[in-house]
Amino acid sequence: MNELVLKETKKPATTPEPKDNNFGKKVNRIFVILHLFTYVAVSGLLTLIWALDETLGFFWPVFAMLGWGIGIGIHLIAYLGYYDMVPYLTKVKQQSMFGVLFIYHALVYTLVNLLIIMADIITPGSIFFYWPLSMWGILFGCHAAGFFTWDAMMNYEIKRMKGKYPDFDQKKLQLSARAKIANFWVLIAHIAYFVVGTIMIYTMNNIISSSRIIEGTMMWATLLGVHALGYYIYYYIDSIEGVMKGLIVHIAFYAAIIGWLIYIYTQVLTRIFYPLYPMILWGILIAFHVFISMKWDDLFKNALATVERQFEGLDKYDLRAKAKWLFFWQWSLIAHIAIYAVGLILIGITMAIEAVDIGLLIHPAMGWAIPIAIHSSLYVIKLKNIQGFWKGTFLIHLATYISVGIYLIILNAMIGGYPFSAIALASWGIGLGLHYILAYVR
Repeated sequence: MNELVLKETKKPATTPEPKDNNFGKKVNRIFVILHLFTYVAVSGLLTLIWALDETLGFFWPVFAMLGWGIGIGIHLIAYLGYYDMVPYLTKVKQQSMFGVLFIYHALVYTLVNLLIIMADIITPGSIFFYWPLSMWGILFGCHAAGFFTWDAMMNYEIKRMKGKYPDFDQKKLQLSARAKIANFWVLIAHIAYFVVGTIMIYTMNNIISSSRIIEGTMMWATLLGVHALGYYIYYYIDSIEGVMKGLIVHIAFYAAIIGWLIYIYTQVLTRIFYPLYPMILWGILIAFHVFISMKWDDLFKNALATVERQFEGLDKYDLRAKAKWLFFWQWSLIAHIAIYAVGLILIGITMAIEAVDIGLLIHPAMGWAIPIAIHSSLYVIKLKNIQGFWKGTFLIHLATYISVGIYLIILNAMIGGYPFSAIALASWGIGLGLHYILAYVR
């Protein structure tokens, strides 16, 4: 293994654990132990029931064991990796998120496909397990190839970038190489799916008309072309600023998808010009993106200043990374609220055209308000630098509780009769209270 990669990976240091995190670690350890105990006990009970009843036939507890085993595996990997209790997981975590996601991906892919194979074996009729195994296997294969070639590709990219960007320090080289390699494998997976999907579509021409096959292939090829163009612009064109690259790719995707939606409309000619809705709503997002790109330096400076006040001792790359996340949640929330307002107006106009009771607008209004509330909580978590799993999830939980609670009360008032909203909110409030205790009571 090359020296550059060895320097990055051969001595995985454990993440320093703050003193005030001891309580959280103890609580999480208790939850892991309780989860494991419950899993083993219930699996044993199901096996006992199966063994005592000869009429039940095949070993059906395997479905519960494998299905629940996915949750157990994810829980264990998250716990052991977060607290650096397994050196291999620590090394993978420090190398890249790409590797961490592969560990989870391998677990889920294996257990889910075992479940499907078992179900296929005991189900009479045609064999079908190879479809999810192979189609999902394309993505898993690309992910595995990226995982096992990660060190070699990192070494190659760092060497190449050192010659091209002599002013970059080691950390910036690593960050840039990681992003490029991860996006390379995403693009490879997209190309693989396009090739396999196209072959499958053309072999089904006895089911789908040839014109639809050609249209579908061209539509997918257009999106793949924009994807490849975006990769090329981001990693091979240095004369354009990063924020402008994002805008160019965004507009290209917008033009491609809206163009195809308009074409599809011309083939069916419904009474309402439905491409207008994504044109307007997505167009609002494009407008925000244009504004941000033009004012990037001033806007990002404010986000960076906020992060610098919250974190001391971080290097410039970590500060910029945190500032970008804060900036993203802030402006995506503003754009989300704008799209929400315009979207409700469009829905209201459509309801008036279709002679639908305008009072029913309350349902999309309140239903959409729930993700708005959750989005707001995610922004507050970043803005206030709320640390810890339980504190962060409590704020999301609280936002969901309030928004859903308001909707339930409105529904109850509209329907009348038994006050089900009070019972639901009181019951849910118990869980919210327990969540608060886990988050804030020491």
